[in-house]
Amino acid sequence: MCQEGRDTIRVWVLPKANYRSPHEKAGGGLALARLGEYIDSWVKSHNTTWDWLCKQAGIPGSVGTGIRQGATPRPETLRKLSETMRVPVRDLAAMAGYFTAEELAPPTIEIGDPDLEMFVRGHYWEKLSTDEKRCFKALIEAVMESARERTLA
Repeated sequence: MCQEGRDTIRVWVLPKANYRSPHEKAGGGLALARLGEYIDSWVKSHNTTWDWLCKQAGIPGSVGTGIRQGATPRPETLRKLSETMRVPVRDLAAMAGYFTAEELAPPTIEIGDPDLEMFVRGHYWEKLSTDEKRCFKALIEAVMESARERTLA
């Protein structure tokens, strides 16, 4: 368990003021098709199904079908999917058309450890073997689970 350093939790809140539908921002269904394709790719890469993803996210299967067919998911649906998929909600929101690329600031990473910073910024990922990547991913998942348990306590 890591106790050194400072923990940071970032929460992205989707704007409600000056709301424009994803179709208005994205110029039609292009972004929504990308969202459906992205989630489909995620489902396949994780050797699972849309039904499983929807069930784990707590959304009706019909909502998943709607996303695949180009329907506009609600922000709360995107939050649930992002938590289940363990991907940033901002990425799903951008693919759904809630934001344009210009409206999104690049993510900031505050690491504080020079060795970790060198790893993240030095693109060492490409140099890792498949087993090393699997081990690294398991470590990250364990740390994320520990953080979730801590925030629920």
